Amino acid sequence: MKQTHSERRSAAPEPAKETAFGAGEPRAPRWLLPVLLLAVTAAYANSFRGVMLFDDFYLETSPHLQDIRYFKEHLLSSRLLVDLTFLLNHAVHEFRVFGYHLVNLVIHLFACWTLFALLRRTFESPGARSIPHQRAAVLAFAIALLWGLHPLQTQSVTYISQRAESMMGLFYLLTLYGVATTAQNPASYRWPTLAVLMCAAGMLCKQVMVTAPLIAMLYDRAFWADSWRTVIIRRWKLHAALAATWLLLLLTGVVRDIFTSAATVNGPVTVGFGVSTVSPLQYLWTQTGVLLHYLRLSVWPDQLCLDHVWPVASSFREAAIPGLAMLSLLVTTIVAWRRSPALAFSGIWFFGVLLPTSSFIPIQDVIFEHRMYLSLAAVITLVVVAVDGLLFRAFPNSSSRPGAYRVIATALLISAAVALGVRTHLRNRDYHSIEAMWSSVLAMYPDSPRATCNLGGARMRASLVAEAEQLYRRALELQPRLSEARYNLGHLLLLTDRNDEAAKHLSAVPPIALEYADAQLDLGTIAAVSGKLDEAISHFREAVRARPHFADAYFNLACALAESGNIEGAKSAFREALRLRPDDEEAARRLHDLENAALPRGGPMSL
Repeated sequence: MKQTHSERRSAAPEPAKETAFGAGEPRAPRWLLPVLLLAVTAAYANSFRGVMLFDDFYLETSPHLQDIRYFKEHLLSSRLLVDLTFLLNHAVHEFRVFGYHLVNLVIHLFACWTLFALLRRTFESPGARSIPHQRAAVLAFAIALLWGLHPLQTQSVTYISQRAESMMGLFYLLTLYGVATTAQNPASYRWPTLAVLMCAAGMLCKQVMVTAPLIAMLYDRAFWADSWRTVIIRRWKLHAALAATWLLLLLTGVVRDIFTSAATVNGPVTVGFGVSTVSPLQYLWTQTGVLLHYLRLSVWPDQLCLDHVWPVASSFREAAIPGLAMLSLLVTTIVAWRRSPALAFSGIWFFGVLLPTSSFIPIQDVIFEHRMYLSLAAVITLVVVAVDGLLFRAFPNSSSRPGAYRVIATALLISAAVALGVRTHLRNRDYHSIEAMWSSVLAMYPDSPRATCNLGGARMRASLVAEAEQLYRRALELQPRLSEARYNLGHLLLLTDRNDEAAKHLSAVPPIALEYADAQLDLGTIAAVSGKLDEAISHFREAVRARPHFADAYFNLACALAESGNIEGAKSAFREALRLRPDDEEAARRLHDLENAALPRGGPMSL
């Protein structure tokens, strides 16, 4: 029967509406997004009490994260955008942690929102034919909810320094969202531009973003195109522009650093082929067990730890069982891609996001839970889609199916969400104090040298000097080359007037250690107290050479120069100390005395 013009028009598919995050989509109940964001916020409500710990040390000691004058020197930083947010945090909140945690949580909430929007569009794509469109929004909600509440995410949200991971994750998701919306709205220039900008932003947050252009192309093929030919013909410009963002990794020195040896840098090599603690092959073998552990924590997050002590596998025999397990999953993913790219994409997402940190490129710390921030979405997606499919097929095709399916699915989702949310809330308590966190690490790894040393720092802050000393010495027994413990013990001995022993430990801190400048400051103080001004001046100069923005070192250098009779040198050092710390009244007073030809009016040197 011949169709009329109006009938042909109504039979044709309507073009997708171009909306931000799918707002206004008729199939998405309006309550889903508010419930998602409120639930995640509730789980992290107690995160604002978290203290600064571990790598948060850099926020307290890095001038470029506290003053725009020094930030300009780091414009080619590989984490430029993350550092900028920390700079803004300091400008508003200084070191009050509430503001830092607020920004971290907001980033995570936006990531949850983006994942929800991305999954909803993905489930409505041509490649996801097996999922009825009327369930797309609810499935996307369930996955985003469980992902946002999962306690494995606490290390990327509650741990302040790992804002880098969650920011990168947000931009990664926004990149894919831009690709999906471009496929739905091929005539639009706004969404391709968004995708490229978000990909570039992610490159300036963390190096893991390196896989985003490749994953974006695979995502396009899996869900929005029936062949590679279609991807290339329709969206080659988009994917070429995404690949061009790799130039940022060259510009910021990320690629160079991977191939840098320990002998050519002024600092410890923690990433790349210059890492001395593990070879590329050993790292690859080790990662098979790490990946299996990540999967276990995804399903049963009971053994969460800020700083795992993971043994390095020295041979394939040690990694045989986890290696075969991960190889099986990888082969299954590759085989599944040939039959159903959409089904295989979860595996590609899991391995692809973890590729930079869990392959053969060595990283000094072989395992950190925050590396699962994005890959966790792949695991949860597989589980939720599988459970949904089983439930939908568990009932006969009758009028009872919709009600029973809805009741059981809702009960399962609420149970899982509550369990994960409570576990996240409890895990956040470990971040409320330095002692609580490192005690939790030692409960899992009693012989962890870093945890022992950091617990010693907590005891030192509590003025429990004897306990702190005992812990520092224990950390050095476990790892004699642990420079942090070596410096901390030396500084403690200095404060307790055991200068000779202090000098031995401080002198053992190597030049590539982060604590080297502090050790030189203390050695200079010991020499000055002993009347060895020339030696003191030498140590203070070395401290400012190692850390150019070290105000305390400039102050002590100025005092020593003044005592030795080098008035002009002392004036210059005081001016530099005041430039770095304009509110230093003591430095200003002593400089005034020198400029007025008066002798400095006493006072001990700053420690």
